[in-house]
Amino acid sequence: MSENPWAWADDLIAQFNDQFDPNKSSFVKLDSMADGEYGVAIVKAELTQLQTTGEPIFRITMRIEDGHEHIGSLVEKTTFFRNQVSVNILGSELKLLGIPTDQWKARGISLAQGFSESATALVGLGASVRKRTSP
Repeated sequence: MSENPWAWADDLIAQFNDQFDPNKSSFVKLDSMADGEYGVAIVKAELTQLQTTGEPIFRITMRIEDGHEHIGSLVEKTTFFRNQVSVNILGSELKLLGIPTDQWKARGISLAQGFSESATALVGLGASVRKRTSP
């Protein structure tokens, strides 16, 4: 008789069986969302570190206000500071949201200071975003 392919996980996650309720989480993964336009409100933004590695990240948490079946759900966008391209893309995105990232260098503002102060300024902003799956 063959064992169930999930048997290895039964004991590891059984402690969650009684209180399992997928409706209690307000977070959705971008992968589960349909392609399209979404109206969002930024509810949290932070320059922080991964607890496991200490790697710096910039995380934006948005509440979906308009579009499709996920209204009221939260979604996160995380930028990892692993290369110049990702840092430049984050700077460009923040500039689109009204943060004067193109003035930081002339004002003597370090990236850490700029991203940290931007996080505070972003909370409460609304935006229209597009989710598109690359072919």
